[in-house]
Amino acid sequence: MDDAFHMCTSGSYVDQDIIWECGKKVTKMTFNKNPNFNLMGRYAASQFAQLDNNGDGKLNFEEFKRGFAGFFSTVGSTLVDIFDADGNGKKLLKFLKVF
Repeated sequence: MDDAFHMCTSGSYVDQDIIWECGKKVTKMTFNKNPNFNLMGRYAASQFAQLDNNGDGKLNFEEFKRGFAGFFSTVGSTLVDIFDADGNGKKLLKFLKVF
């Protein structure tokens, strides 16, 4: 989760705008070249108030980790299914080298 957080920011927090831009990058690198698809940004937009426990308009690492753990788990398993449809691991390894 630390890598995901620091992929989005070099600072100590992320806000909705930072997550939206990060989500566009993730989308572009993965399975859909249309940055408007942006699952990560859409998730943050719909859940941000619940994820921002102290109400400061930003997510620190702990808030991000708690809020995005399930999201990345679900998206990660979906990407595995997409890139390794035949189960041999070759396409998945090629995909993972991008990261």
